[in-house]
Amino acid sequence: MFAFSEDLPESFPAPYRISEQNLRETGGNGWRITSLVQTLYTTSVTRDAVREVVENFRPGQTVDDATAAGLEVDEQGRVRAQVWQLTAQRA
Repeated sequence: MFAFSEDLPESFPAPYRISEQNLRETGGNGWRITSLVQTLYTTSVTRDAVREVVENFRPGQTVDDATAAGLEVDEQGRVRAQVWQLTAQRA
């Protein structure tokens, strides 16, 4: 399972940011967590697309140049976002 990390910049338009503690408490209910690591997930959006999403869905908010520049991208310009990667087996 992948979940957006609480370490994402506040300007990144992620629906929920999840903490490690939250995943361990809720993901461990009936499951044995075998791995829980933070990693980078390559999204399908560019820095410009992130700006556009923020401006369209968060009225009054913008992504400034410094914040946009701080978003890590791959060689194709796609933003790489901090996520938790959880693997588990039924308990």
